[in-house]
Amino acid sequence: MALSDYLTGKEWDACFYRYAETGMGNFGDSMHQTIRDLLSRGYRFHGLDQNGDKECQVENGVNASKVCWFVGNPYKIDILEILVNGREFLKKIAPDLITTSDADWEEQIKEARQLEAKI
Repeated sequence: MALSDYLTGKEWDACFYRYAETGMGNFGDSMHQTIRDLLSRGYRFHGLDQNGDKECQVENGVNASKVCWFVGNPYKIDILEILVNGREFLKKIAPDLITTSDADWEEQIKEARQLEAKI
């Protein structure tokens, strides 16, 4: 099973937010780094053990459909919603991992929605 199956939707969204915000390597690297960062701050994942290893599957395929965004988004996932959800999760769990101010973030989302409406 893919690592995505061991993360809740919010946990996955947080990994994707960090990937998009920081541009750290590839998405897999970003997921592992985000997991390590959250574990180091005391967060307990629902499907991973204390070392970040797979423990029990918690997702029912929703995260898998999100991953398809990378291959043309056949499920029409709202990527901005994922980013917003991931950022909100991190603000609650590990606010120090957020590097963009709320004002800048709101402006970025507003601009992205405007661009999206033009497409």
